[in-house]
Amino acid sequence: MTGVFESPRLRARPWGMEDAEALFEMYRDPQVTEFLPDLAVTTLEEQEERTARLLERVRIYKGGLGAWAMEEKESSRVVGMIMLKNLLITRDRLSDQVEVGWHLARSRWGRGYATEMGAAAMDHGFRTLGLTQIHAVVRPQNARSIRVIERLGMRDLGPTTAYYSGESLLLYRKNEESIG
Repeated sequence: MTGVFESPRLRARPWGMEDAEALFEMYRDPQVTEFLPDLAVTTLEEQEERTARLLERVRIYKGGLGAWAMEEKESSRVVGMIMLKNLLITRDRLSDQVEVGWHLARSRWGRGYATEMGAAAMDHGFRTLGLTQIHAVVRPQNARSIRVIERLGMRDLGPTTAYYSGESLLLYRKNEESIG
């Protein structure tokens, strides 16, 4: 399947209904959804419904932004999700600011995949989409994602309640001129 962008070991590609099982495997794991409780699922049928909604939602992204399947090149296995999308202010209101984000199957933790694809997504955003800034938001307790954000060279802007309906999050940013 054609990718949107790639890294040495991974590619970002559009979602399909055939990906519901891989998403189910990821989102039924309580360690994966510890900081993503709204994404936790208990049945494949529930995930199939959510996958159908995901396919509808990604069609509305503008300007090349999106949420894509993170697929291993070698195995063609979906191992996560990579996103470049507008920050959510409330459930119905988007910011003009763009965030990078990722969800990764626990079986792939510790391999550098989140950092590798996060860097590829930001490169895509800066070089292909012409973005000048990319943000990341993270719950303060999510030490794994904070380490990835730091490895990506993003600058800590401190706590914020401006996004995701006022939840207290840490905000990071990388400017286009700081890419290497």
